[in-house]
Amino acid sequence: MNALSRLYPVLKRRRTAVLAFFACVALLSLLRVAHLSLNSSSVVFLPDADADMRLAAELLENSPMSGMLFVDVEAANAEDALAAADVIEKRMPPETARAVRFRVSGMTPDKTLRLLPSFFTPEAEATLTDALSENTVRERLRDARAALQGMGGTAAVPWVRGDPLRFRDVLLSRLPSGDASSVLSAFSRPVSADGRHSLLIFRPSGDALDASAALVMVQSVHDSARLLGDDVTVRMSGGPRYAAANARAIEHDIRRIALLSLAGLALAYALLARSWGALWIFLTPMAATAIAAATTACVWPVTSGLVLGFGMSLMGLAEDYAIHMHFALRSGQNEARVYQDALPPLTQGFLLNLSGFAVLLLSSIPAIRQMAFFSVASLTAGFLLAVLLLPFLPGFSAPKRLCAERAPRVIGRQASLVLSLIVCGGLFLACFASLAGVRADFSPRALSADGPLIARDAALMRDLWHLDSGMNVILTADSRDDALIMGSRCADALRKNGWKVTTPSDFLLPEKEAKDNCARWNRWLRQNEPLLHARLEKAAQDETFRAEAFRPFFDALPRDAAPLTADAPLLRELGLREPISMALFDQETESRILLSCSAQDRPERGADDLRAAIPPEYRAHALVFSPRFLETSVAERFRQEKTLLLFAELLALLLLALFLRRPAKVLAACAPPLLSLIAALAALRLLDLPLNLASLSALPIVFGLALDHGVMVTHALERGQDGGTRRAVVLSSLTAFMSMGLLAFSEHPALRSMGCVIFAGLTAELAAALWIIPRLYVKKGPDA
Repeated sequence: MNALSRLYPVLKRRRTAVLAFFACVALLSLLRVAHLSLNSSSVVFLPDADADMRLAAELLENSPMSGMLFVDVEAANAEDALAAADVIEKRMPPETARAVRFRVSGMTPDKTLRLLPSFFTPEAEATLTDALSENTVRERLRDARAALQGMGGTAAVPWVRGDPLRFRDVLLSRLPSGDASSVLSAFSRPVSADGRHSLLIFRPSGDALDASAALVMVQSVHDSARLLGDDVTVRMSGGPRYAAANARAIEHDIRRIALLSLAGLALAYALLARSWGALWIFLTPMAATAIAAATTACVWPVTSGLVLGFGMSLMGLAEDYAIHMHFALRSGQNEARVYQDALPPLTQGFLLNLSGFAVLLLSSIPAIRQMAFFSVASLTAGFLLAVLLLPFLPGFSAPKRLCAERAPRVIGRQASLVLSLIVCGGLFLACFASLAGVRADFSPRALSADGPLIARDAALMRDLWHLDSGMNVILTADSRDDALIMGSRCADALRKNGWKVTTPSDFLLPEKEAKDNCARWNRWLRQNEPLLHARLEKAAQDETFRAEAFRPFFDALPRDAAPLTADAPLLRELGLREPISMALFDQETESRILLSCSAQDRPERGADDLRAAIPPEYRAHALVFSPRFLETSVAERFRQEKTLLLFAELLALLLLALFLRRPAKVLAACAPPLLSLIAALAALRLLDLPLNLASLSALPIVFGLALDHGVMVTHALERGQDGGTRRAVVLSSLTAFMSMGLLAFSEHPALRSMGCVIFAGLTAELAAALWIIPRLYVKKGPDA
């Protein structure tokens, strides 16, 4: 610290070089920040060691399923529910989203026959060859006549004329539901078992998480629901619902709070700073944040967007050093005396904060490490700017010309050990009691606006439609064909073990196999078409069908058929393109296929049972997970990181004891951070808010600012001269309060929980720094 005091004259003589150096650093930082690559992925919030969990989260994020809006329509009966769903679909702007169907729809006999060649396996060839026998043809036509004479005779006419020999039976076992009901369904979209609900699924036309598109989607559904009246109930779930609720709440909060916050900041500086030189203080946190962002980007070329958002909230800490230096320079002392008196507490406060964030670099979660590194860089930049650059800026250190103020000299004091021990001992006990009484919820869903309402609707829809229930298996292969082969064989093995499996390999074959099947079909049709004509015409005469009754069947038989590919228009017509795009995708040099699994008869079967049912040769390529388990695991990991945060704060307190040495002084300086923690946790408990990711990230900010103020006030009392310390503490707290504390009045739960912690914590630490600490000090005795 004395070295910094001796360094000051050298820096003063070379102020031009110092200014040029920081100007170059700032310019380079701005250039780097201009090309900053931000990542909104949640994978950075998963530990490095959990490779499977990180892969599962990455696949879920990249899956188009994450951006789909699920709409449940409830009415008195199925017809009303379907009609209401049609209204909602028609009113949805097509440029924003379109409805998709995860089921076979629009199936007709000619489309069935167009699908058949790609699935004409040797087993299918044997089945159709047997179907050409006279007895089998006659039996099928008798069944067709019975269908025509039944209650559904009118609906059966197209199928009897277009597929009298039931060639479609070859395909039905491969379709997702495994039976004919998915092909010959009475409804155009899913209907619940009680016949009162219909399900709509919208897929955004653009970015799945685009806030503007999500707002349009959700608002369109709300407008349609109002148009349908009170007899229809509409519920929504999915990524766009969360994105729209958050965007709406944040936009409202910005309009309501931003103006008040700016007015409060301007008023605080006008009343307490009263100096044009204080305008440089505004630039300090901005420059520190730019330098920190550029430094972080050099270490992590792709930085989490949430890290940058957290760094913006650190401006209050970076600004704190500039405020204290500003008021120290305005105290009327000479520059050497200022550095001698102000640098020790400033340096101690900086190192205390630095140590706390440095501990978080040991976290197993990459996002926390990035936040910690950003914090270390931001605090370092703010401190160096405050002690090395600001004194040389025009107007910043001109107290006589602007508003020189001299604090009266007071008698030095020392802290009372007995009083400090009593007060801080009570604060320690209250701190642990407050921590035990706060509930924690580190689920990402807890940070969403309208969280309880969305969670309620999501739970109802999950139980009704089995959304995100069951488990998933993701198989990784070198190519798409290998993935399809692997998926087909694994699905067969899982079904033999009692698992219900849905996978694209049920209705899409590898390219080579599809080509072989088509060649087999073309060969079989050329050889057997004359026999097929003869047998069917003879049987039609025997069963009294008209001669031209089965002409649609012969016209639709595909000749010179080509293999079916994943992007074939026929798949889109049948509603099969969406299941393929959701569950079969390529990433760089690999292809992955998703198997959706559920236990048919034993719901208690878990991931271990599913993994054991996978063929041994494929287990190394398989990842088993469930979306709900993934969310629970993320929350549990953050709950474990809470211990590391407590360790960081304890380390800061230990360093405080090392710096201040005397027990009474250490205990006195601990009063603001301890009281700020108690107040923050008490506010969460009184308002029934959980300790979540947002409020947890606000605790280090409050704790660090309170530590700074505790150190600064104790040093001022010890040396017997205020030096503008009280006014600096008030202004520092007010600026942080106005910029972040007003978030306590936000609608968004994440902003509100962060604001409540900062609001209560700053109020308490300011009271402790200006009222409690001075009362722990007594006048020094003659032998002091």
